[in-house]
Amino acid sequence: MQRRKDIKENRLDLNAFSRNRLYLFGLAAFSIVAFHYSYDVQKALGLGQIAMSDNLCYPIFYAYFLFVRSVGVEIFLFLSGMGLYYSYSKDPDPKRFLHKRMVKIWVPYTICAAPYWIIRDVFLRGEPWIRVPEDFFFITFLTEGQHMIWFVFFIFVMYLLYPWFYKILFQTEHETRNFLLLFAASIAIPVAYSLVAHEAFVLTNIATLRIPIFVIGCWMGKKIKDHRDIPVWSVFALAAFCTVFRVLTWHSESAIQARYSAGIFSLGVMVLLVYLMDRYEAHRNKISAPDGPLMRLFRWAGGYSLEIYLAHVCIRNIFKNLDLNTHEPLVYLGIVVLAIPAAVLIGKLSARVHL
Repeated sequence: MQRRKDIKENRLDLNAFSRNRLYLFGLAAFSIVAFHYSYDVQKALGLGQIAMSDNLCYPIFYAYFLFVRSVGVEIFLFLSGMGLYYSYSKDPDPKRFLHKRMVKIWVPYTICAAPYWIIRDVFLRGEPWIRVPEDFFFITFLTEGQHMIWFVFFIFVMYLLYPWFYKILFQTEHETRNFLLLFAASIAIPVAYSLVAHEAFVLTNIATLRIPIFVIGCWMGKKIKDHRDIPVWSVFALAAFCTVFRVLTWHSESAIQARYSAGIFSLGVMVLLVYLMDRYEAHRNKISAPDGPLMRLFRWAGGYSLEIYLAHVCIRNIFKNLDLNTHEPLVYLGIVVLAIPAAVLIGKLSARVHL
């Protein structure tokens, strides 16, 4: 009843972000899979290995790379920040919080990444065994910019920082002021780092430049849980503004501008998706209809989103090390087909581990 009332009054209950989080996680997972293919396509086009006219997929995914890119990652990070508020506000004990969250991500990471690094480093590249723990524990991410599975390292660090974020943002009378200061710092510190230590900045900017969208998710978590609402017209205004901004900045050569442009665009995409999903759910409930197949797919994938990400990036990189042309549609389809059951297996095995 509350949902229908919100829609009739032309207001969107922000709690729709939480109600539709599985849809969003699933959509974000598939968008990352699509982005990686678009990256392979544009790289092959740039090297002259393929031409636009060779396959209908190529112009479609080239356009995807130019405009959409990796906004699925930003959606992941926003939702992660939101979810941490839900978790920590229920039980604000740092030790229990960190144990629960670390186990949730460390177990599937270990199940997937341990064999992956051994296969890639030792058997496919002939590296010494010492390289395996260096890659596994993200040492090479910091020293060499080894970006494989960087997302897991980023989340590890954010989990460690979250109790401090929570204290700054919510255990105070100055929530908005403190958010603005924290948000400004999350932008200013990486930018300053790029100026004073540019080479080191380049190694890790794929992660550091995404801290602001995570901070926004943390701050919005309380508003989402408290059922704050916004007028529907603002949904479309925000989506339009973010899209126009993206169009004007998509060609940027600056990594900083490109990453922050993607973050702004992701906010517009998310709020519009949430509104449309909420309308879809309201209509479906009104006519007592079952979920459509596409929405069921997104919901299912949302439950395995981390596992899909892990399986996908590892299998894709193994294909690359086998010198397979991952820009070829059938080859990439093979990656996806292998990643789905692998993700389910990782999820099932992780559920059996209790630490």
